[in-house]
Amino acid sequence: MSRNSLNLIDLVKGYLGGDFTNRMSSLLGERPDRTRSGINAAVPGLLSAFDDAASTPDGARRLSSAVDDADDSMLGNIGGMFGAGSGSWINRGSGMLGSLLGVGTLSGLTGNIGRSSGLSGKSVTMLLGFLGLLTLGALKREKQTRGLDSTGLSNLLASQRSNISDATREGTFKTAGESEPDYGREPLRDVTETDRRSRDTGRYEETYRPGTREPARRSRLGSLLPLALLLIGLGLIWHYASRPTSRTVQAGREETGGLAQVTKLKDQLISTQAAAYGILRSIKDPVSADAAAPKIQALNSTLDQMHNTFESLPSESKSAVTSFMPSATDRLRTEVDRVLNIPGVSDRIGSQLREMLTKFQSF
Repeated sequence: MSRNSLNLIDLVKGYLGGDFTNRMSSLLGERPDRTRSGINAAVPGLLSAFDDAASTPDGARRLSSAVDDADDSMLGNIGGMFGAGSGSWINRGSGMLGSLLGVGTLSGLTGNIGRSSGLSGKSVTMLLGFLGLLTLGALKREKQTRGLDSTGLSNLLASQRSNISDATREGTFKTAGESEPDYGREPLRDVTETDRRSRDTGRYEETYRPGTREPARRSRLGSLLPLALLLIGLGLIWHYASRPTSRTVQAGREETGGLAQVTKLKDQLISTQAAAYGILRSIKDPVSADAAAPKIQALNSTLDQMHNTFESLPSESKSAVTSFMPSATDRLRTEVDRVLNIPGVSDRIGSQLREMLTKFQSF
Protein backbone atom coordinates (compact mmCIF):
# COMPACT_ATOMS: atom_id res chain seq x y z
CA MET A 1 0.00 0.00 0.00
CA SER A 2 1.43 3.37 -0.96
CA ARG A 3 2.09 6.04 1.59
CA ASN A 4 2.40 9.80 1.32
CA SER A 5 5.91 11.13 1.77
CA LEU A 6 4.46 13.68 4.19
CA ASN A 7 2.68 12.34 7.26
CA LEU A 8 1.03 15.18 9.15
CA ILE A 9 0.48 12.99 12.21
CA ASP A 10 4.20 12.32 12.54
CA LEU A 11 4.86 15.99 11.80
CA VAL A 12 2.65 17.21 14.65
CA LYS A 13 3.95 14.60 17.10
CA GLY A 14 7.50 15.48 16.14
CA TYR A 15 7.00 18.90 17.70
CA LEU A 16 5.82 17.48 21.02
CA GLY A 17 9.11 16.12 22.33
CA GLY A 18 9.80 13.18 24.60
CA ASP A 19 8.58 14.76 27.86
CA PHE A 20 5.27 16.12 26.54
CA THR A 21 3.23 13.14 27.73
CA ASN A 22 4.56 13.32 31.29
CA ARG A 23 4.02 17.06 31.55
CA MET A 24 0.54 16.83 30.07
CA SER A 25 -0.24 13.92 32.39
CA SER A 26 0.70 16.05 35.41
CA LEU A 27 -1.42 18.94 34.15
CA LEU A 28 -4.46 16.72 33.61
CA GLY A 29 -3.97 14.70 36.78
CA GLU A 30 -4.24 11.50 34.73
CA ARG A 31 -2.13 8.36 34.38
CA PRO A 32 0.65 8.65 31.76
CA ASP A 33 -0.61 5.63 29.81
CA ARG A 34 -4.08 7.14 29.48
CA THR A 35 -2.63 10.51 28.48
CA ARG A 36 -0.46 8.81 25.87
CA SER A 37 -3.48 6.99 24.45
CA GLY A 38 -5.37 10.28 24.41
CA ILE A 39 -2.60 11.97 22.41
CA ASN A 40 -2.44 9.06 19.97
CA ALA A 41 -6.18 9.37 19.38
CA ALA A 42 -6.42 13.17 19.44
CA VAL A 43 -3.86 14.08 16.77
CA PRO A 44 -5.38 11.99 13.94
CA GLY A 45 -8.84 12.83 15.27
CA LEU A 46 -8.19 16.55 14.95
CA LEU A 47 -6.74 16.20 11.45
CA SER A 48 -9.74 14.13 10.40
CA ALA A 49 -12.12 16.73 11.83
CA PHE A 50 -10.24 19.52 10.01
CA ASP A 51 -10.46 17.48 6.80
CA ASP A 52 -14.22 17.16 7.24
CA ALA A 53 -14.55 20.87 8.02
CA ALA A 54 -12.64 21.76 4.84
CA SER A 55 -14.86 19.60 2.63
CA THR A 56 -16.98 22.63 1.65
CA PRO A 57 -15.72 25.91 0.15
CA ASP A 58 -16.89 27.90 3.18
CA GLY A 59 -15.36 25.40 5.60
CA ALA A 60 -12.08 25.41 3.69
CA ARG A 61 -12.00 29.20 3.84
CA ARG A 62 -12.69 29.28 7.59
CA LEU A 63 -10.05 26.63 8.29
CA SER A 64 -7.50 28.46 6.17
CA SER A 65 -8.24 31.66 8.10
CA ALA A 66 -7.84 29.88 11.44
CA VAL A 67 -4.54 28.38 10.30
CA ASP A 68 -3.30 31.83 9.22
CA ASP A 69 -4.25 33.24 12.63
CA ALA A 70 -2.46 30.44 14.52
CA ASP A 71 0.67 31.21 16.53
CA ASP A 72 3.29 28.83 15.16
CA SER A 73 6.02 30.27 17.38
CA MET A 74 4.78 28.00 20.19
CA LEU A 75 6.10 25.01 18.27
CA GLY A 76 9.62 25.97 19.32
CA ASN A 77 8.72 26.46 22.98
CA ILE A 78 6.00 23.99 23.89
CA GLY A 79 7.31 23.80 27.44
CA GLY A 80 6.30 27.43 27.87
CA MET A 81 2.66 26.45 27.42
CA PHE A 82 2.72 24.61 30.73
CA GLY A 83 2.57 26.40 34.07
CA ALA A 84 0.59 29.39 35.26
CA GLY A 85 -0.60 30.36 31.80
CA SER A 86 -1.77 26.92 30.69
CA GLY A 87 -5.42 27.78 31.31
CA SER A 88 -5.37 30.60 28.77
CA TRP A 89 -3.89 28.29 26.12
CA ILE A 90 -6.57 25.69 26.82
CA ASN A 91 -9.39 28.24 26.62
CA ARG A 92 -8.02 29.71 23.41
CA GLY A 93 -7.63 26.31 21.77
CA SER A 94 -11.04 25.11 22.91
CA GLY A 95 -12.65 28.27 21.59
CA MET A 96 -11.00 27.93 18.18
CA LEU A 97 -12.03 24.29 17.90
CA GLY A 98 -15.60 25.09 18.92
CA SER A 99 -15.82 27.75 16.26
CA LEU A 100 -14.28 25.61 13.54
CA LEU A 101 -15.90 22.25 14.20
CA GLY A 102 -19.20 23.08 15.88
CA VAL A 103 -20.71 21.65 19.05
CA GLY A 104 -21.75 18.29 17.64
CA THR A 105 -18.45 17.41 15.99
CA LEU A 106 -16.37 18.57 18.96
CA SER A 107 -18.57 16.66 21.39
CA GLY A 108 -18.33 13.51 19.28
CA LEU A 109 -14.55 13.82 19.01
CA THR A 110 -14.27 14.33 22.77
CA GLY A 111 -16.40 11.27 23.46
CA ASN A 112 -14.45 9.05 21.07
CA ILE A 113 -11.10 10.03 22.58
CA GLY A 114 -12.43 9.53 26.10
CA ARG A 115 -13.73 6.04 25.30
CA SER A 116 -10.53 4.93 23.57
CA SER A 117 -8.12 6.35 26.16
CA GLY A 118 -9.97 6.20 29.48
CA LEU A 119 -9.52 9.96 30.04
CA SER A 120 -12.34 11.96 31.61
CA GLY A 121 -14.30 14.38 29.46
CA LYS A 122 -12.69 17.35 31.20
CA SER A 123 -9.21 15.96 30.56
CA VAL A 124 -9.99 15.35 26.89
CA THR A 125 -11.28 18.92 26.54
CA MET A 126 -8.06 20.28 28.05
CA LEU A 127 -5.91 18.01 25.89
CA LEU A 128 -7.75 19.05 22.73
CA GLY A 129 -7.30 22.71 23.66
CA PHE A 130 -3.54 22.21 23.73
CA LEU A 131 -3.23 19.95 20.71
CA GLY A 132 -5.69 21.99 18.66
CA LEU A 133 -3.41 25.04 18.83
CA LEU A 134 -0.29 22.98 18.12
CA THR A 135 -1.90 21.25 15.15
CA LEU A 136 -3.06 24.54 13.66
CA GLY A 137 0.45 25.94 14.18
CA ALA A 138 2.00 22.97 12.39
CA LEU A 139 -0.48 23.38 9.51
CA LYS A 140 0.42 27.07 9.28
CA ARG A 141 4.10 26.27 8.79
CA GLU A 142 3.30 23.66 6.18
CA LYS A 143 0.87 26.00 4.41
CA GLN A 144 3.45 28.78 4.26
CA THR A 145 6.27 26.45 3.20
CA ARG A 146 4.22 25.04 0.33
CA GLY A 147 2.53 28.33 -0.60
CA LEU A 148 -0.96 26.86 -0.26
CA ASP A 149 -4.27 28.66 -0.50
CA SER A 150 -7.47 27.39 1.14
CA THR A 151 -8.03 24.83 -1.62
CA GLY A 152 -4.44 23.61 -1.39
CA LEU A 153 -4.74 23.22 2.37
CA SER A 154 -7.96 21.25 1.91
CA ASN A 155 -6.23 18.98 -0.62
CA LEU A 156 -3.29 18.48 1.74
CA LEU A 157 -5.60 17.26 4.48
CA ALA A 158 -7.46 15.02 2.06
CA SER A 159 -4.14 13.42 1.05
CA GLN A 160 -3.66 12.31 4.67
CA ARG A 161 -6.74 10.12 4.91
CA SER A 162 -4.85 6.84 4.59
CA ASN A 163 -2.40 7.96 7.30
CA ILE A 164 -5.28 9.00 9.53
CA SER A 165 -7.02 5.68 8.94
CA ASP A 166 -3.85 3.80 9.87
CA ALA A 167 -3.33 5.93 12.99
CA THR A 168 -6.78 5.20 14.33
CA ARG A 169 -5.95 1.51 14.50
CA GLU A 170 -4.96 0.68 18.04
CA GLY A 171 -1.26 0.97 18.83
CA THR A 172 -0.13 2.20 15.40
CA PHE A 173 1.47 5.44 16.60
CA LYS A 174 3.33 6.52 19.71
CA THR A 175 4.42 9.95 20.87
CA ALA A 176 7.84 10.94 19.56
CA GLY A 177 10.71 9.70 21.71
CA GLU A 178 8.58 7.29 23.76
CA SER A 179 7.87 3.59 23.82
CA GLU A 180 4.62 1.99 24.83
CA PRO A 181 4.93 0.32 28.26
CA ASP A 182 3.53 -3.13 28.94
CA TYR A 183 1.79 -2.30 32.29
CA GLY A 184 1.69 -6.00 33.09
CA ARG A 185 -0.81 -6.94 30.43
CA GLU A 186 -0.72 -10.53 29.28
CA PRO A 187 -0.88 -11.00 25.50
CA LEU A 188 -3.82 -12.84 24.09
CA ARG A 189 -2.83 -16.33 23.06
CA ASP A 190 -4.55 -18.65 20.66
CA VAL A 191 -3.59 -21.51 18.40
CA THR A 192 -2.42 -19.20 15.62
CA GLU A 193 -0.27 -17.09 17.91
CA THR A 194 1.29 -20.15 19.54
CA ASP A 195 2.15 -21.67 16.19
CA ARG A 196 3.60 -18.39 14.96
CA ARG A 197 5.89 -18.06 17.97
CA SER A 198 7.06 -21.63 17.46
CA ARG A 199 8.06 -20.91 13.90
CA ASP A 200 9.65 -17.52 14.61
CA THR A 201 11.74 -18.56 17.60
CA GLY A 202 12.64 -22.08 16.53
CA ARG A 203 11.16 -23.52 19.75
CA TYR A 204 8.41 -26.03 19.22
CA GLU A 205 5.81 -25.41 21.89
CA GLU A 206 2.83 -27.61 22.55
CA THR A 207 -0.16 -26.56 20.48
CA TYR A 208 -3.77 -27.47 20.97
CA ARG A 209 -5.66 -29.09 18.14
CA PRO A 210 -8.99 -30.87 18.15
CA GLY A 211 -8.72 -34.41 19.47
CA THR A 212 -5.18 -34.29 20.89
CA ARG A 213 -6.10 -33.62 24.54
CA GLU A 214 -9.60 -35.08 24.85
CA PRO A 215 -8.81 -37.73 27.55
CA ALA A 216 -7.06 -35.19 29.76
CA ARG A 217 -9.93 -32.76 29.31
CA ARG A 218 -12.47 -35.35 30.43
CA SER A 219 -10.34 -36.18 33.45
CA ARG A 220 -10.22 -32.55 34.47
CA LEU A 221 -13.97 -32.16 34.05
CA GLY A 222 -14.57 -35.16 36.27
CA SER A 223 -12.42 -33.74 39.05
CA LEU A 224 -14.02 -30.32 38.82
CA LEU A 225 -17.62 -31.55 39.05
CA PRO A 226 -17.72 -31.94 42.88
CA LEU A 227 -16.13 -28.53 43.30
CA ALA A 228 -18.72 -26.98 40.96
CA LEU A 229 -21.58 -28.51 42.97
CA LEU A 230 -20.06 -27.19 46.19
CA LEU A 231 -19.78 -23.69 44.74
CA ILE A 232 -23.39 -23.77 43.55
CA GLY A 233 -24.54 -24.73 47.05
CA LEU A 234 -22.52 -21.94 48.64
CA GLY A 235 -23.93 -19.50 46.09
CA LEU A 236 -27.50 -20.42 47.00
CA ILE A 237 -26.74 -19.99 50.71
CA TRP A 238 -25.21 -16.55 50.08
CA HIS A 239 -28.17 -15.52 47.91
CA TYR A 240 -30.79 -16.20 50.57
CA ALA A 241 -28.61 -14.82 53.37
CA SER A 242 -28.12 -11.56 51.54
CA ARG A 243 -31.74 -10.92 50.52
CA PRO A 244 -32.49 -8.47 53.38
CA THR A 245 -29.75 -6.15 52.13
CA SER A 246 -30.99 -5.99 48.53
CA ARG A 247 -32.48 -2.55 49.08
CA THR A 248 -29.12 -1.24 50.24
CA VAL A 249 -27.37 -2.74 47.21
CA GLN A 250 -29.92 -1.20 44.87
CA ALA A 251 -29.55 2.19 46.56
CA GLY A 252 -25.79 1.98 46.11
CA ARG A 253 -26.19 1.20 42.43
CA GLU A 254 -28.55 4.14 41.99
CA GLU A 255 -26.10 6.45 43.77
CA THR A 256 -23.23 5.31 41.53
CA GLY A 257 -25.36 5.77 38.43
CA GLY A 258 -26.34 9.26 39.57
CA LEU A 259 -22.69 10.22 40.09
CA ALA A 260 -21.81 9.02 36.59
CA GLN A 261 -24.69 11.04 35.15
CA VAL A 262 -23.54 14.18 36.97
CA THR A 263 -19.96 13.72 35.77
CA LYS A 264 -21.11 13.21 32.19
CA LEU A 265 -23.33 16.31 32.32
CA LYS A 266 -20.47 18.41 33.72
CA ASP A 267 -18.18 17.24 30.92
CA GLN A 268 -20.84 18.10 28.33
CA LEU A 269 -21.27 21.57 29.82
CA ILE A 270 -17.53 22.21 29.75
CA SER A 271 -17.37 21.21 26.08
CA THR A 272 -20.46 23.26 25.20
CA GLN A 273 -19.16 26.34 27.04
CA ALA A 274 -15.89 26.11 25.10
CA ALA A 275 -17.80 25.83 21.83
CA ALA A 276 -20.01 28.82 22.71
CA TYR A 277 -16.98 30.91 23.60
CA GLY A 278 -15.35 30.03 20.28
CA ILE A 279 -18.47 30.98 18.34
CA LEU A 280 -18.70 34.32 20.13
CA ARG A 281 -15.03 35.10 19.52
CA SER A 282 -15.50 34.48 15.79
CA ILE A 283 -18.15 37.22 15.48
CA LYS A 284 -16.58 40.48 14.33
CA ASP A 285 -19.23 42.02 12.08
CA PRO A 286 -22.71 41.37 10.63
CA VAL A 287 -21.35 38.92 8.03
CA SER A 288 -19.66 36.71 10.63
CA ALA A 289 -22.79 37.02 12.77
CA ASP A 290 -24.90 35.55 9.95
CA ALA A 291 -22.38 32.70 9.59
CA ALA A 292 -22.57 32.02 13.35
CA ALA A 293 -26.39 32.02 13.52
CA PRO A 294 -26.94 28.29 12.64
CA LYS A 295 -24.21 27.28 15.10
CA ILE A 296 -25.89 29.22 17.89
CA GLN A 297 -29.22 27.64 17.01
CA ALA A 298 -27.68 24.15 17.15
CA LEU A 299 -26.00 24.97 20.45
CA ASN A 300 -29.31 26.12 21.95
CA SER A 301 -30.91 22.82 20.91
CA THR A 302 -28.05 20.94 22.59
CA LEU A 303 -28.56 22.97 25.76
CA ASP A 304 -32.27 22.06 25.76
CA GLN A 305 -31.40 18.35 25.69
CA MET A 306 -28.83 18.79 28.45
CA HIS A 307 -31.32 20.71 30.57
CA ASN A 308 -33.82 17.85 30.29
CA THR A 309 -31.14 15.58 31.77
CA PHE A 310 -30.43 18.17 34.46
CA GLU A 311 -34.09 18.37 35.48
CA SER A 312 -34.24 14.60 35.92
CA LEU A 313 -31.49 14.66 38.57
CA PRO A 314 -32.21 14.68 42.31
CA SER A 315 -31.70 18.00 44.11
CA GLU A 316 -28.27 17.13 45.56
CA SER A 317 -27.01 16.13 42.11
CA LYS A 318 -28.35 19.38 40.64
CA SER A 319 -26.37 21.28 43.27
CA ALA A 320 -23.19 19.48 42.21
CA VAL A 321 -23.74 20.61 38.61
CA THR A 322 -24.75 24.16 39.51
CA SER A 323 -21.74 24.77 41.77
CA PHE A 324 -19.22 25.18 38.93
CA MET A 325 -21.38 27.19 36.49
CA PRO A 326 -21.19 30.87 37.58
CA SER A 327 -17.59 31.65 36.57
CA ALA A 328 -18.04 30.18 33.09
CA THR A 329 -21.36 31.99 32.61
CA ASP A 330 -19.77 35.32 33.59
CA ARG A 331 -17.13 34.89 30.89
CA LEU A 332 -19.80 34.12 28.29
CA ARG A 333 -21.87 37.12 29.38
CA THR A 334 -18.89 39.40 28.76
CA GLU A 335 -18.51 38.05 25.23
CA VAL A 336 -22.24 38.27 24.54
CA ASP A 337 -22.20 41.95 25.58
CA ARG A 338 -19.24 42.59 23.28
CA VAL A 339 -20.95 40.96 20.31
CA LEU A 340 -24.25 42.77 20.88
CA ASN A 341 -22.43 46.11 20.85
CA ILE A 342 -21.16 45.48 17.30
CA PRO A 343 -23.24 47.61 14.91
CA GLY A 344 -25.80 45.60 12.98
CA VAL A 345 -25.32 42.38 14.96
CA SER A 346 -27.98 42.67 17.65
CA ASP A 347 -30.82 42.76 15.11
CA ARG A 348 -29.53 39.56 13.49
CA ILE A 349 -28.69 37.25 16.38
CA GLY A 350 -29.45 39.22 19.55
CA SER A 351 -32.42 37.07 20.55
CA GLN A 352 -30.49 33.85 19.96
CA LEU A 353 -27.56 35.02 22.07
CA ARG A 354 -29.78 36.11 24.95
CA GLU A 355 -31.56 32.77 24.75
CA MET A 356 -28.22 30.94 24.88
CA LEU A 357 -27.08 32.89 27.92
CA THR A 358 -30.40 32.25 29.69
CA LYS A 359 -30.09 28.52 29.03
CA PHE A 360 -26.60 28.44 30.54
CA GLN A 361 -27.85 30.35 33.57
CA SER A 362 -30.70 27.89 34.07
CA PHE A 363 -28.32 25.16 35.26
